[in-house]
Parts: sequence; structure tokens; C-alpha cells
Amino acid sequence: MSNWTRRLLPLRPPSESTVKWAELAKTLAEIAAILVAGWWAYTRFLAGEAPSLEERGSTESTLEWVEGDQRCTAFFGVAVKNIGKRAFDIDQTTVRVWLVTPPEPTAGITQFDPSEIMKTPSSFSRTLPAGTFTTHYAPDTGWHDDLAFSIPRDPDAHRRIALFAFEPHALASDGRPLKTALYEYRWSANCDVSVSQQAKP
Repeated sequence: MSNWTRRLLPLRPPSESTVKWAELAKTLAEIAAILVAGWWAYTRFLAGEAPSLEERGSTESTLEWVEGDQRCTAFFGVAVKNIGKRAFDIDQTTVRVWLVTPPEPTAGITQFDPSEIMKTPSSFSRTLPAGTFTTHYAPDTGWHDDLAFSIPRDPDAHRRIALFAFEPHALASDGRPLKTALYEYRWSANCDVSVSQQAKP
């Protein structure tokens, strides 16, 4: 046996305090890894999945006219659908109509702003009866109705603009107002009847 071999000392087992510190460091590292993984999953959820879990609805509308001698009938069709993954409720719905006098022929190009018109008193306003759009909307369910209005004809030289607005009050499952606006509006010249309708006997 060489002198070098004789000088080797046997390894001492780690002290109890060293073992405790090592176990503590391992535990802390595991906790840190869990926290990092949890934070990563949470941020991924906020960025991707959470928005899809918000209550979301869509509203579509149509506007058709049937011509008469002194009056016209307007059919304002509205369809509401739940396109999200969570249910919502509509507890009240109001329909309003404005008959807006257009600018004089010499006024040049003028923009109609529906948001400004809707701030003025309407020509007609009605809260729809319970059961008309006021219901519980489970995911992938909806409601459609055609709202009919009888409106006086305008002289051809003084045609007004008819603006129809559908204004529901929708609530999320926790009672908060729905983030997605469900209101809808349509407009056209008053008693605007297509050529095909006018040609009917």
C-alpha cells in the first residue's frame, strides 16, 4: 500500500444540521417550482380560456316594409342568441322608433349619427311585455320575434328617416350587466318599399 493511500481519511457522514438544511432547500425548491408552474397556468388561463368563459350574446335584425295607401307596416325582426359558454338573462326590453326629418336639399352631404339621434326624444317608445325576449338564455339558445309597426306615410317631398332601436337589459349569472352590448338598430327611409314589393298586384 502506498503512502498516498495510507493518508486517505474515511468520509464522515453529514451532520444532522447539514441534512436538515439540505431537506429544507429541497422543499423550498419544490415549492418554488409549484408556484412558478401555478403562475404560468394562471397567466395562460387569463390570456386564453378566461375570455371565452364570459357571457356573450349576439343580436341580429332585419327591417322590411309593406306599403299601404295612407300608412305603411314596418316589420323590425330581431334575433338574440347566446354564443358563449355561460348563461345570461334578459329581464327587460324596450323598443323605440324615431322619425327624423332629413336636411334640406341644399344642405349638401350630411352624416346621420344614430347615437346622437338616440339621445333625443323618440317618436315611439314601448317596454315589451314579459315573455318577449325576457327569458333565460342558456348557451346556444336564442329568441326571434318580428315587431310590427304601423307608420303614417310621408309626402314624397318630405320623406323622413325611420330609425328602430332594440334596447334589452341583460344580466350575467352573477347579476352584473352583460359586458357584450345586445342593443341593435336599423334604419331606412320611412315606408321604404322595394321595387319588387311595389310591383305586386
